[in-house]
Amino acid sequence: MDPCTDTESPSACNGCPRRSSPSTRDRYLGSLAHATVAFGEFYVDSLKASDIRSWVHEQAKTASPATVNGWLRVLRVALDDAVEDGVLESNPARVVKALAEGRTKGRRGRGLNLDEFRRFLSATNDLQGKELSEDISRLLQTLAWTGMRKGCLLYTSPSPRDLN
Repeated sequence: MDPCTDTESPSACNGCPRRSSPSTRDRYLGSLAHATVAFGEFYVDSLKASDIRSWVHEQAKTASPATVNGWLRVLRVALDDAVEDGVLESNPARVVKALAEGRTKGRRGRGLNLDEFRRFLSATNDLQGKELSEDISRLLQTLAWTGMRKGCLLYTSPSPRDLN
């Protein structure tokens, strides 16, 4: 059963909204599969932060830090559900630090400041119809205004909404 489409359990996949793309759901389920293989012999209430920390460092031998950190994030969400359901008192994955990701030092980037944001909007307006098609310009501006990631925006489809 795919927990991302399980209508009986609204919190079955907090980290994987039902509106997410199939590839995102597959990536999240793959992340959980890595944890299931590693912790399959454990009872969830006996899982300790040291077990998760050891798993993270073991995975880092064969996978990139960004990949391992992604698996850790999904494991955290799954264990948050166990806390919410009363199975665990606290989430042991919450105290495990993510791996440094090379040049980014664990950071994913930063948002634009107001001046940069205004210059970006001005540049996309100036280039629209010249070096940028109108569609691409609108996509870039939507990304800037909403903060959406490219994949989320491309997966979004227009549909009528009653906003009242």
